[in-house]
Amino acid sequence: MSEKIFKLCFLSRKNEPPAKNIDEVEWEFISESMEEVYGYGGFLYLKIESNENSYIKELHFIAREMEFRIIAMTRDKDKKRELLEWWNPSLREYIGESLFLDDAYDSRMTSNDLEVGKEIFRDFYENSDLMPCNLENFRSQWDPLPH
Repeated sequence: MSEKIFKLCFLSRKNEPPAKNIDEVEWEFISESMEEVYGYGGFLYLKIESNENSYIKELHFIAREMEFRIIAMTRDKDKKRELLEWWNPSLREYIGESLFLDDAYDSRMTSNDLEVGKEIFRDFYENSDLMPCNLENFRSQWDPLPH
């Protein structure tokens, strides 16, 4: 079994550009970086460099202060499933749209619970992919949850 190698790229509003790029990143640094991005706003990308067989190749964490979205880039052969968006499993009923940064999104596509976001990223980090219990909450933009 080959060693897992992840690459992290992140920038929070606490720091000036350019974004920080870290090769062979450890979980503790990922967790701390997520906290910073969540608290100040910004982005964080976690990419697996060592596993060409994983379904998920990269996770994106986009945040404004105290709210975030998660996007997964996949290796799916179906072009419509190459980009998957996370839907908050605790919000099943449609309650409308909310403004996130400059765009309107279904409110179920954002969260203010950082621990949920960390759980998803930890799953990806520990398993070199997302387990079905987390992957089932990601959907293609062509297959959103119904209103």
